[in-house]
Amino acid sequence: MSAAVLPSADPACKLRLAMLGQLQASRSIESALLRLRLHCAGDCASLWHLRPALMQALAAEHGEGHARSSLSLVDGVFLQLWPEAPVSRRPRLR
Repeated sequence: MSAAVLPSADPACKLRLAMLGQLQASRSIESALLRLRLHCAGDCASLWHLRPALMQALAAEHGEGHARSSLSLVDGVFLQLWPEAPVSRRPRLR
């Protein structure tokens, strides 16, 4: 019998939950389809490629400002769990 991977030990699961959490209030058909795609994504890189779709869905329903804010929260989770994530990092102030 193989050991089950606990969600807390799987970075992709944590990322998926963070992205799904941003869609919690969205009720559009596009958001429902994106939820399905997020559930099917198997790893961090696959979830990374769904970021633009998340931005688009959130912007369509809540506006670009809300979408950018939501995506910055998701990017923080990406950097925490996947340090090699190609997230744009803000330059340090001198």
